[in-house]
Amino acid sequence: MLKPFILLHKLKRNIYRDPLEIKANQFKSLKRLLIHAYNNTGYYKKLFDECGFNPNLLHDVSELAKLPILKKSDIQSNYDSLISRTHNKRNLIVHNTSGSTGIPLQILVDNETEAYNRALKYRAFTENGFSFRDIVVEVTSPEHINYGKFWFQKFGIFRRHKLSILDEHNTLFENINKIKPDIIECYPSVLNLITMDCNRKDLTFRPKVIFTTAELLSLTWRKNISEFFECDVRDVYGSAEFYRLAWECEKHEGYHLDIDAHVIEFLDNDNNPVSEGEGYIVVTGLYNYAFPLIRYKIGDAAKLKKAKCSCGRSLPLIDSIQGRLDDYIKLPSGKTISPRKINLLDSVKGIKEYKTIQLKKDFIKVQIIKNKDFNEKTIDSIKEQILIGCLGEAIKIEVEIVNHIEKNAGKIRTVYSFVK
Repeated sequence: MLKPFILLHKLKRNIYRDPLEIKANQFKSLKRLLIHAYNNTGYYKKLFDECGFNPNLLHDVSELAKLPILKKSDIQSNYDSLISRTHNKRNLIVHNTSGSTGIPLQILVDNETEAYNRALKYRAFTENGFSFRDIVVEVTSPEHINYGKFWFQKFGIFRRHKLSILDEHNTLFENINKIKPDIIECYPSVLNLITMDCNRKDLTFRPKVIFTTAELLSLTWRKNISEFFECDVRDVYGSAEFYRLAWECEKHEGYHLDIDAHVIEFLDNDNNPVSEGEGYIVVTGLYNYAFPLIRYKIGDAAKLKKAKCSCGRSLPLIDSIQGRLDDYIKLPSGKTISPRKINLLDSVKGIKEYKTIQLKKDFIKVQIIKNKDFNEKTIDSIKEQILIGCLGEAIKIEVEIVNHIEKNAGKIRTVYSFVK
């Protein structure tokens, strides 16, 4: 338990460190990892040799571009040869990805990596006002819930309560109200449903801050959650493969990238670096020596930001997370648009929940659950919003009124595309 706190102290020193020094340390960490991967995994030994890539001769982080992109299918096909010979597979911890792209994975980590994961999470939280004496409610997948208590919680340290994402939001609100946490960590769609269906007058506490995760946080959801709970909302970004990658601070000027723990690249469709604007995310983890992931395409896209945050922290920024590449909408003209273009239905009156599904380039289906404000204009408003987002192209839109929208315990998405 002490290891994450030791690592946290080390990581927090980087927050205001000279950016050039952070980059220099990032390079050293990268070189060590690449040499380790070459010497201890069958997959990278073969790959590096095929590419004529000698990690001992690495001079700059940009030389990573000599290596191909690692995809989920590559991991599945070469799973055992990615495991380091320095680690016993039976002693490793398994992290399951949600399989939202249709390709579920198991990522392996050792205790050191797990401690690093926790330290990165705590760094983002402590930079946003979290104290280890705070009471925390985390809404998460059922398999992550441990109903036992650790010894240190008896002394008022790290009092964390985990609730299931699959519980009804009214039940969640009732339980959160009983616990009265200082910090809430939750999926934004769940908190938004609470703001719509629960009585604000029944709220018996005020949290210090709310952390949202696992989904795109729309401006409407942020506003609703902040007003209902009367506190600031800070979004954090990560993945099952790398846990924490970026986080907002109190200035809300973008997401600080954890570049001291990862090499994070932003590439265009031809795998060339993107210096500004939007690019898809490729990550090399610098601390998982048991199961190295080098130039791994996590499936998300983000918009870059050149400006430095006015908070003074040294970690660079991305402007926003744009969504999963798999959920990008392919229009009949051949153009591709971000799911955020059509993910604007929160502002349409009459909708309690929704899911938007692109079945063909010219056919989008929207499932909705009505609320008390639903009227005959609601469906027309839905179609109008989506057509605007689709740049006025000829697309058929079907709206289906349902009583239930199926969810899973992993990442929740409101936009799905089955067009490849």
